[in-house]
Amino acid sequence: ETYYLRLYSNRNSVQEFYVCTRALPLPPANDNCAGATALTVNPDMSCSLVNPGSTLGALASDEVSCNGAPNNDVWYSFVATSAAQLLQLNPTFGYFGGTYDLGFQLYSGDCNNLNNLYCLENQYNNNNYILNNLTIGETYYLRLFSVYNNAHDFTLCLQTLPPPPANDACAQATPVTPNPDLNCTVTYPGTTLSATSTPGSSYPDVWYSFTATSPSYAFDFFPITTILGYDYQIAFEIYQGTDCDNLV
Repeated sequence: ETYYLRLYSNRNSVQEFYVCTRALPLPPANDNCAGATALTVNPDMSCSLVNPGSTLGALASDEVSCNGAPNNDVWYSFVATSAAQLLQLNPTFGYFGGTYDLGFQLYSGDCNNLNNLYCLENQYNNNNYILNNLTIGETYYLRLFSVYNNAHDFTLCLQTLPPPPANDACAQATPVTPNPDLNCTVTYPGTTLSATSTPGSSYPDVWYSFTATSPSYAFDFFPITTILGYDYQIAFEIYQGTDCDNLV
């Protein structure tokens, strides 16, 4: 069939240019849900099992993306091995635009009856995502799609999160000994990875306790590795009370 391409100068600009058309490859084998590539979940936080993929040549599925528009996509499936899995999604190349114009959608059910659980349209600089509230042994589907008519090469892997930290709750607060001067001679490592949130809060947290020997203290936080989100997004609250049930 013959098609016609109209090129025009936008905003009253005047341009000189050249034109070429390039044939895309055939759609990949996992272009639709029925041909979803089965992923094996890594048993720990390593990414020893990494899967390469691409949306180059992929067609749009009937499912629409977060913005309500169809986008070229590819499909993956996995069986949950824990209630929360960490998805590491790394765009490696954008063919027709930004590298980070790559999104994903998580479904439960089957290809004939998909239930949308979560949708993220743009990655920007975030590569890691926790997939929460999963049922162990249940099969889930991941739809990876390119936005803005782009196409991407990428790698992805699924990781298993460690158990919650030992000081995940106030009752298990880690005792810390304050340094007697302004030197940080004694420091305590910590992490909020796999931490749960205290009732009444929506943020994962961990707990520490100390006995005051001075009327005032300086607190220092030293970010080491950011698993999710951006650096320096950590906050703290100070409580006093006779026990964890009577905090002010």
